Amino acid sequence: CVINASIGSYFGSHDGTDPAALLIDSIVNYKSGRAFVCAAGNAGFFKWHVEQTVTSDTSFSWLKTNPSSGDVFFEVWSDTADFNNVDYAFGANLPSGTFAERGRTSFFNVKNRLGLFADTIKNGANTLAIVQTYAEVQDDKYLLQVFLNNPDSNTYNFSMLNTGIGKYDFWSTSLLGTSDIVGSGLPTVAQYPPIAHYTLPDSNKTMVSSFSCSQSVLTVGNFRNRKAYLDIDTLERIDSTGFAGEIANASSLGPDRRGNVKPDIGATGDNTISAVSAIRIAANLASPWPQNRQRVALGGMHQVNGGTSMASPVVAGIVALYFEKCPTATMAEIKTAITSTAREDGFTGSVPNPSFGYGKVDAFAVLNNSNYSLSIGSDKNVCDGDSVLIQSASYSSYHWSTGDTLQSLYVDSTVSDIFVEVVNESGCISHSDTIDVTWFPTPEK
Repeated sequence: CVINASIGSYFGSHDGTDPAALLIDSIVNYKSGRAFVCAAGNAGFFKWHVEQTVTSDTSFSWLKTNPSSGDVFFEVWSDTADFNNVDYAFGANLPSGTFAERGRTSFFNVKNRLGLFADTIKNGANTLAIVQTYAEVQDDKYLLQVFLNNPDSNTYNFSMLNTGIGKYDFWSTSLLGTSDIVGSGLPTVAQYPPIAHYTLPDSNKTMVSSFSCSQSVLTVGNFRNRKAYLDIDTLERIDSTGFAGEIANASSLGPDRRGNVKPDIGATGDNTISAVSAIRIAANLASPWPQNRQRVALGGMHQVNGGTSMASPVVAGIVALYFEKCPTATMAEIKTAITSTAREDGFTGSVPNPSFGYGKVDAFAVLNNSNYSLSIGSDKNVCDGDSVLIQSASYSSYHWSTGDTLQSLYVDSTVSDIFVEVVNESGCISHSDTIDVTWFPTPEK
């Protein structure tokens, strides 16, 4: 059984240790013959992640109120060892001009702030914002949720300030219903000296969370399948955003929160042409938007699409082929076969990396990776009335050309040649070389 999951949420711990990830881990590793493949996500062009390295200098990042809700909300994730010695506060700054800080809370430590707390950002007697926090320990990590409900002004830059030693990550963007991290229009050091310790948002660790970050599954990034195609009206549609074989702009980037390689592998995704339902084709052809009609390929039976949701099933299909050949292979074996045979080229650059993982999947190499050779020794001579021992290396099962099914057997002068078919623990079949058995009459005394 191989399952493809082109689905996921961008929120969470991004370390593969949440309950859903652990459940999937236990399912695929409970017995052999099971595999799980998933899409990395399509957020590679979002700059919505901050990895904050905390030192004695007070570092910070700014967030804006969500234009729809008027609130500020974000989640902080960190290993307990990395957050125990971090002190944090929340503040509000002017969004332009001097960018001066208008107020801030006291500094707190999470060890003393587990559960729900409320604090106030004040400027003199004026309340700028009520900050609600909720913190909990999840095994070896902390979750800290920060919520500012309709602050006094929706134009302020709201900050999380840090000092001490450690690190943490958070992800936030209004596109996903939370708050945008300020990444442009920042002041110079001359305008606002503390900006020297500002941490900008980036596109790293932008994969979907939960099971896609598990080390027990195969997580797939997306590179462009083709540069051009002919649409339903025989017009050539050219992808002007890049080249075939290049990583797609949207393909989510790794690593996971703890620095492990993710995604594991890259596969063809963008500009994939495949069969869809007749209803879907008819809807696109009848659509008032020309771009929908253009998605229907020549012949009217196929449609172009893209994303890691298209790339992931490519790898799932390769895993299915692997199971056809080796039906009792383990998830760990399949993952090793796919990552160890991945191709490098000018687009992948040096691997592993946060875009392609270990490279581009190579189906033929993956299947050949399970091949193994077997020798049962050299040709044998046997005298009339005598026998000779033939033995195989250790495997799960044996089927000799004589019909025997044990690891070894004795042959006599009635057999002229012999070979064996073996099956290993993964269910992969191999055939030995054939040895000749030559009969000699018993010499006279």
